[in-house]
Amino acid sequence: MPRAKKIGSLFGKMSKLRRSKTEEKQEEKKDSNVACDSNVACGACVIAPNNKKVARRVVDHYKTKDSGFTVVPGRKTNTADVEAYDRYITEMKSMKRPENETPHSEKFWGLLRKFLVDTEPCSPPTQENPQEDITLQANADNLHSLLPPKGAKGWVDNCPPEVTDTYVPYLTSTKIAGLGALNPIHPIRLSMASGIPHQEILTELLYAAEVGLLKMMFSPECNRCAAGVCARPHLHEFRDNHMVCGGCGYRNEIMFDNIQVIFMFNPDILYVMMENFVCKPSTTAMANTELHVAVPPAVLDIDEFETEYGYNQEKGYKCFVGCGESDVNFRPPLPAGRHRIHCPITKSDSYLEIERDATDDDEPISLEVRVSELFVLPGFDERKVLKAEHGKIVFEVITDTMSWFGLWILKDLDDETSFRLPAEQRPPCTSVSDMMENPTFQRLIMDKMESQLEEELKRMEHNFEEKSMRETACRA
Repeated sequence: MPRAKKIGSLFGKMSKLRRSKTEEKQEEKKDSNVACDSNVACGACVIAPNNKKVARRVVDHYKTKDSGFTVVPGRKTNTADVEAYDRYITEMKSMKRPENETPHSEKFWGLLRKFLVDTEPCSPPTQENPQEDITLQANADNLHSLLPPKGAKGWVDNCPPEVTDTYVPYLTSTKIAGLGALNPIHPIRLSMASGIPHQEILTELLYAAEVGLLKMMFSPECNRCAAGVCARPHLHEFRDNHMVCGGCGYRNEIMFDNIQVIFMFNPDILYVMMENFVCKPSTTAMANTELHVAVPPAVLDIDEFETEYGYNQEKGYKCFVGCGESDVNFRPPLPAGRHRIHCPITKSDSYLEIERDATDDDEPISLEVRVSELFVLPGFDERKVLKAEHGKIVFEVITDTMSWFGLWILKDLDDETSFRLPAEQRPPCTSVSDMMENPTFQRLIMDKMESQLEEELKRMEHNFEEKSMRETACRA
């Protein structure tokens, strides 16, 4: 049996055992008259209702979830250490490579270095009175939207349409979207946008992971919104058959063929206070979008986070809608009705109910949006409802989760319409099978991966057999 096929078979056997255990748990719940939650055997089910408050504190302020970033005390977001990057590159160049592997690519690493050099640190603007909110400028560079500029150019002029439409716009050098190509790195997308062969890029990334510049991760793609459901450094660490997507709430079956390979920079090299696995809005979602504003993190220093000074805790950013001068007014008043406020960056979800349409005589309404209060734990929470009398609103956004926040307001549609990303709109991914064809992967990692899966399968079979024996003894 080819080794790649064997690894897939081992993963499949582990999934089958997990499925048996899940079915047993569901039967136990039925026997004990406990309602079976829809998140059984998924990542969210480990958070019990009585532990929700503790779990929420971690999710809200430190983002230590599977796909979150690691907080670096005192570090400003969107910053890169180019000198340290160069040291890693020098170390990689000194490593000898077999003849069947591509040589060190100066072009590729020069391309990534340019991104890091062009990175601009992001921090709240300075002002005389730190107790006041900061007003977002509707025409400010890269603050008006998470979307790239219309007509943005990619790296090469002959990119196929599916790449141009789904990926190249994120390669523009901007404070927010410009780092999308590196946070995380999708090898196939870099290949298609740069013209560098896919296997050559894979080889470079694997060597970078060997020296610690990057880390390789395995991430199942959400079947609904195409975001990364979670990320694991090893295949054998997927111990649930189903996991709920933090972005859209969809319950995904974890399958070998649906796992993509990504790479993430060491945070000492590239630091971005932003969720790494953001879903891509569909054309339908964008057509039903009322407002889309990028709001920077207010907390830039973890030491200051515990203090009472400044706007870091209680003040935030003002976003004018239907009011204010032309340079700060993002759009006309929002229409009456119920709207959805969804942020794929912080994984927050809520509603906005507007009682009536605004008139010329109406005064603007101030509405606080505290990001930490908008989280929804699947199966336990109801979405928070924000209310306003009319659509002339000054949103006071408090980004107290130490992350960028997308104030994305959509028409109130069902989840499938809002978040389903059709196959033809999905950006390409590097699968585990693609990675296994790479000679560098075969030489450096495949033996270890196969051994880890075999050991994990033996452990699962042993535990399953022991449990069966205990149950048989109890019945006897």
